[in-house]
Amino acid sequence: MPIALPAGLLVAAAVVAFALALGWRRRERALARELSALDERLQELSLRLEAAEQDAAEAHAQSTVNEGLLLEKGIADEDELEEARRRLVEGDPSRDGDPVH
Repeated sequence: MPIALPAGLLVAAAVVAFALALGWRRRERALARELSALDERLQELSLRLEAAEQDAAEAHAQSTVNEGLLLEKGIADEDELEEARRRLVEGDPSRDGDPVH
Protein backbone atom coordinates (compact mmCIF):
# COMPACT_ATOMS: atom_id res chain seq x y z
CA MET A 1 0.00 0.00 0.00
CA PRO A 2 1.54 3.34 -1.08
CA ILE A 3 2.13 6.03 1.48
CA ALA A 4 0.17 9.18 0.72
CA LEU A 5 2.04 12.39 1.40
CA PRO A 6 0.05 15.40 2.51
CA ALA A 7 -0.45 17.95 -0.28
CA GLY A 8 1.24 20.63 1.83
CA LEU A 9 4.42 18.58 2.04
CA LEU A 10 4.46 18.07 -1.73
CA VAL A 11 3.97 21.80 -2.29
CA ALA A 12 6.72 22.60 0.19
CA ALA A 13 9.09 20.19 -1.57
CA ALA A 14 8.23 21.76 -4.92
CA VAL A 15 8.85 25.27 -3.55
CA VAL A 16 12.22 24.21 -2.11
CA ALA A 17 13.21 22.56 -5.39
CA PHE A 18 12.16 25.68 -7.30
CA ALA A 19 14.10 27.94 -4.92
CA LEU A 20 17.21 25.77 -5.27
CA ALA A 21 16.93 25.79 -9.06
CA LEU A 22 16.47 29.55 -9.06
CA GLY A 23 19.52 29.99 -6.82
CA TRP A 24 21.60 27.77 -9.05
CA ARG A 25 20.51 29.73 -12.11
CA ARG A 26 21.46 33.04 -10.46
CA ARG A 27 24.83 31.60 -9.48
CA GLU A 28 25.34 30.34 -13.03
CA ARG A 29 24.59 33.81 -14.44
CA ALA A 30 26.94 35.44 -11.94
CA LEU A 31 29.70 33.01 -12.87
CA ALA A 32 29.06 33.63 -16.58
CA ARG A 33 29.44 37.38 -16.02
CA GLU A 34 32.63 36.82 -14.07
CA LEU A 35 33.98 34.56 -16.80
CA SER A 36 33.15 37.18 -19.41
CA ALA A 37 34.98 39.85 -17.40
CA LEU A 38 38.00 37.57 -17.03
CA ASP A 39 37.96 36.90 -20.78
CA GLU A 40 37.98 40.64 -21.48
CA ARG A 41 40.85 41.12 -19.01
CA LEU A 42 42.79 38.29 -20.64
CA GLN A 43 42.34 39.86 -24.07
CA GLU A 44 43.51 43.22 -22.71
CA LEU A 45 46.57 41.65 -21.11
CA SER A 46 47.35 39.74 -24.30
CA LEU A 47 47.31 42.99 -26.27
CA ARG A 48 49.53 44.67 -23.70
CA LEU A 49 51.95 41.75 -23.75
CA GLU A 50 52.07 41.83 -27.53
CA ALA A 51 52.83 45.57 -27.44
CA ALA A 52 55.54 45.03 -24.81
CA GLU A 53 57.12 42.29 -26.92
CA GLN A 54 57.12 44.63 -29.92
CA ASP A 55 58.68 47.40 -27.82
CA ALA A 56 61.35 45.00 -26.57
CA ALA A 57 62.15 43.88 -30.12
CA GLU A 58 62.44 47.49 -31.25
CA ALA A 59 64.64 48.36 -28.26
CA HIS A 60 66.88 45.38 -29.04
CA ALA A 61 67.20 46.42 -32.67
CA GLN A 62 68.00 49.99 -31.64
CA SER A 63 70.61 48.84 -29.11
CA THR A 64 72.27 46.74 -31.81
CA VAL A 65 72.46 49.80 -34.06
CA ASN A 66 73.77 51.90 -31.17
CA GLU A 67 76.45 49.35 -30.32
CA GLY A 68 77.57 49.37 -33.95
CA LEU A 69 77.78 53.16 -33.96
CA LEU A 70 79.73 53.23 -30.68
CA LEU A 71 82.22 50.74 -32.13
CA GLU A 72 82.39 52.46 -35.52
CA LYS A 73 82.99 55.91 -34.01
CA GLY A 74 85.58 54.56 -31.57
CA ILE A 75 83.59 55.70 -28.55
CA ALA A 76 83.62 52.21 -27.03
CA ASP A 77 85.35 48.93 -27.77
CA GLU A 78 83.97 45.38 -27.57
CA ASP A 79 85.19 44.90 -23.99
CA GLU A 80 83.43 48.06 -22.81
CA LEU A 81 80.20 47.03 -24.52
CA GLU A 82 80.40 43.56 -23.01
CA GLU A 83 80.98 45.05 -19.56
CA ALA A 84 78.01 47.37 -20.06
CA ARG A 85 75.83 44.40 -21.05
CA ARG A 86 76.98 42.45 -18.00
CA ARG A 87 76.23 45.36 -15.65
CA LEU A 88 72.84 45.86 -17.26
CA VAL A 89 71.91 42.21 -16.80
CA GLU A 90 73.25 42.04 -13.25
CA GLY A 91 71.73 45.39 -12.30
CA ASP A 92 74.99 47.04 -11.20
CA PRO A 93 73.95 50.12 -9.16
CA SER A 94 77.31 51.86 -9.71
CA ARG A 95 76.60 52.57 -13.35
CA ASP A 96 74.20 55.48 -12.53
CA GLY A 97 72.24 55.09 -15.75
CA ASP A 98 75.36 55.13 -17.94
CA PRO A 99 75.84 51.62 -19.36
CA VAL A 100 79.01 52.51 -21.28
CA HIS A 101 81.11 54.57 -18.83
